[in-house]
Amino acid sequence: MRTLDRLRTAYAGSPPWMRRSASLVVGVLPVRLTLGHSFQEMRDTIRRCEADPIVASSYRRDQLAQLMRNARRTPYYAEVFSQLDRRGSETPELFDLPILTRDTVAEQGERLLSVPRSSVDASRTSGSSGASITVFLDRDRSVREWAFITHIWSRIGYRLGDSRALMRGHTLPDVDDQPWEYDRGLRELRLSPFHLAPDVIDRYLEQISSRRIRYIHGHPSAVTLLARYAQSVGWQPVESIRGVLAMSEPLYSHQRQVISEVLSPNIMPFYGLSEKVAIAGEVKGHPGRYEFEPCYGAAEVVSPNGHPVEEGQYGRLVSTGFICKSMPLLRYDTGDTCRLVQSATEGNGFRLVVEDLQPRTLRDQEYLVKESGTLVPMNAVDMQTAAMESIHDYLFVQTTPGEVQFRVVPRPGATLDDVQVVVKELNRKIGAGLTFHLTSVAEIPAGPRGKRRFLVQELDLSHFGAGTPWSG
Repeated sequence: MRTLDRLRTAYAGSPPWMRRSASLVVGVLPVRLTLGHSFQEMRDTIRRCEADPIVASSYRRDQLAQLMRNARRTPYYAEVFSQLDRRGSETPELFDLPILTRDTVAEQGERLLSVPRSSVDASRTSGSSGASITVFLDRDRSVREWAFITHIWSRIGYRLGDSRALMRGHTLPDVDDQPWEYDRGLRELRLSPFHLAPDVIDRYLEQISSRRIRYIHGHPSAVTLLARYAQSVGWQPVESIRGVLAMSEPLYSHQRQVISEVLSPNIMPFYGLSEKVAIAGEVKGHPGRYEFEPCYGAAEVVSPNGHPVEEGQYGRLVSTGFICKSMPLLRYDTGDTCRLVQSATEGNGFRLVVEDLQPRTLRDQEYLVKESGTLVPMNAVDMQTAAMESIHDYLFVQTTPGEVQFRVVPRPGATLDDVQVVVKELNRKIGAGLTFHLTSVAEIPAGPRGKRRFLVQELDLSHFGAGTPWSG
């Protein structure tokens, strides 16, 4: 990893007190300099692949060949390839390999690594497509992934260095006293999505105006509450907001409407995964239709028996990621479903297009309610933390404002004291107004069609500002 790439990765992941000091220096440097060589190299590759299908096909072949070599060095895939070799497949293609499930990744763990464990980062998935698992990621992936994200955003005018207001699950110091912070180095205004009461949103809107924020970036459920309140008070920013960058949740039509009317009609939802196997941006002019980036991974839509589906048919999304090669995830089952619009072929540069992209989990009720009536977007509560190692499955249940039942199936050998660490982290992140009551259970039942639900919300959210115009 190059020096500048290491420094940016270290800066983004450093403690808040360290970032605040370093941001004074990072903030005055040219953006392209702080991003480093790997970022520029990746951006150039993305552009060349987008412009020329032949370049995209060549890049894909090279990436797949490298991944297959790495995979053969892992204990797990060494066994898989050995079985294929015995069947006469001496040079197996990607599609000869079995689909890799989340359960297999959870069971195999470090046996999927082609490098020493000490040279990679462990990361917990969010659990938005099933039970949370641990994956191991290359330490230089963030700058290369940033190249793809900013490329997708550029379709609605985003330029490197444009300021953003983030509404996602950041942990902020003194969150109850000051639920925002500004990172000059990254040009980010971080707004807690756990404190969306009217008086706090007033302060958020002041920050957005005074700092001349150009893009709003966050969970649609949180951005919608901001937009609805701004509409109710007739708020006008000092400088026009140029776009909204939606993430991590489906963007519903009623959310798109209020966001478009109040903040900006330029909205770019994008799809990504903690496992770093696929990334896609919405096709401009076609709400709900996504185009996958072929230089990021080889995405497929398959039937229940693992065969490719025809255009117009529904199937499961599986993908092979290119940006993290230390833990090769070949034909990884994301757990998400979609309808195939355009197959990935050599002629179109392997640009897979889908619509009606749905996560395996059920998120039709997306808020917790604080004692004050403030809504907390459920997606921001996802815990990507080592403490989740103690939990096999979980469910939030709410029947009273400010009170939440946290039903947990501990992993074998884990105790409630181990799980209590997760509760403490939830309290630290969300702040006052929600009390979590921990209960150990033997099983969390699946929902319809085997889908997972992580929140049962029995309160009528229309009384708290969700689904209706903001009433204060």
